[in-house]
Amino acid sequence: MITTEAHELILNIKKELNKSGITVPVIVEHLKNLRPHFIETKDPTITKVVRLVYEHLEQFGTFNISLPQEEEHDEEGEVIVVEHVPPTTDEERVESLDYLMSLILNGRNKLNRAEITIYRDTLIKSLKS
Repeated sequence: MITTEAHELILNIKKELNKSGITVPVIVEHLKNLRPHFIETKDPTITKVVRLVYEHLEQFGTFNISLPQEEEHDEEGEVIVVEHVPPTTDEERVESLDYLMSLILNGRNKLNRAEITIYRDTLIKSLKS
């Protein structure tokens, strides 16, 4: 369950993204204020994703994580591994971060949780490089 305060913080992040784009200091501050709410509600996945997002923003000065791609399957039904391609425009970066914030708003949803996990794994890889 997301707290009312966490909900408001996420909406503020989304408003900032749509108004001014990725203003790193402002977004990072909001994320740092948001993280304790997910610690409090004992949601380690989202807690980690929020931390990884602000660490990524601090390290790269933008959000270089693209929207999760649909799984592709070969003729035998095996999942084809798709290489992560970072967004190429500021609009794509904003769209991806805004989408992640929307997923977090309803982070208990099974499908949203799966996409949040994809973001988490991609963020971990980006910070290791």
